[in-house]
Amino acid sequence: MALPADANQNYVSLRTGIMFLVLGLGEINGSYFSGRFSDKLSIRKVGAIALSAYIIAVSMSILAVTYNNTVVPVMISAFFWGFM
Repeated sequence: MALPADANQNYVSLRTGIMFLVLGLGEINGSYFSGRFSDKLSIRKVGAIALSAYIIAVSMSILAVTYNNTVVPVMISAFFWGFM
């Protein structure tokens, strides 16, 4: 759901904090898996996985901007932005 213009500052801070938490979890998972996969797979396959995460992040960001109900797409895009 989009934030109203007169939203409570605590509510805005809570949603911002959750956003950064999801972004950080994506970064942790992305760095862990890219390290594991780069040892086992070729660098091109790891690049393809990162490109897929990029496409998902851009798609979810466009979806979040387009529609008013943005909680889920924004959280998913934040995870994949961190995952790259």
